[in-house]
Amino acid sequence: MRIDAKDGYRLSSDSKLMIEITDVNDNVPVIYRKSLTNSIPENVSPGSEVGIINVQDRDSETNGQVRCSIQQNPFKLVPSIKNYYSLVTTGQLDRELVSDYNITITATDEGSPLCPPLKLFSYLKQTSTTTHLCLRSNPDWRQNGTVIYSLLPGERQRFSSAQQQRDRQFISDVNDNSPQILYPAPEGNSFMTELVPKAAHGGSLVSKVIAVDADSGQNAWLSYHSQIH
Repeated sequence: MRIDAKDGYRLSSDSKLMIEITDVNDNVPVIYRKSLTNSIPENVSPGSEVGIINVQDRDSETNGQVRCSIQQNPFKLVPSIKNYYSLVTTGQLDRELVSDYNITITATDEGSPLCPPLKLFSYLKQTSTTTHLCLRSNPDWRQNGTVIYSLLPGERQRFSSAQQQRDRQFISDVNDNSPQILYPAPEGNSFMTELVPKAAHGGSLVSKVIAVDADSGQNAWLSYHSQIH
């Protein structure tokens, strides 16, 4: 500013006065969460980016220079462009061991006296890829913990037979089926007949008899005997 001085005789002089205002470290750094993946798969590779933050401080010069840090593993902050940081993984994740992470990001400026550090808490969850297991337990969570059981086509018949046998352990069989002779089959109501050569020797095969019974267990056992008329 210009300062003028005058006396009673109208004599005057002037001078320039420069006033410089110094910055006081009276602003706390502010962390802006630009992007953050709240749920990440547990099979992401180390070095994967899961979030981006931006830090601003309204102070000037050293009072406005901010540094950020975190202490939680397996994560770290990687500086990007000015005042931007990427939150990346540093190791393998396992949802069965740790299902979520409460990450604290601390921003501190370089001014003196220092303003209290500003902290940003981020709640980060993991999800897992869908896993289908057969006849085993699965420690995954929600839909990833759903277990799907299936039978191969060749095993379905065996399973059906085993199921029928298991059912009969609870329902006893009644001997309500008569044996059925399948061979030789009778013709109408007549007796079964087989032609035997007159010159057949002793011990020659005359015929085969095949019979079945629809019952189970001892009720299905068959015995054979013949009568000569």
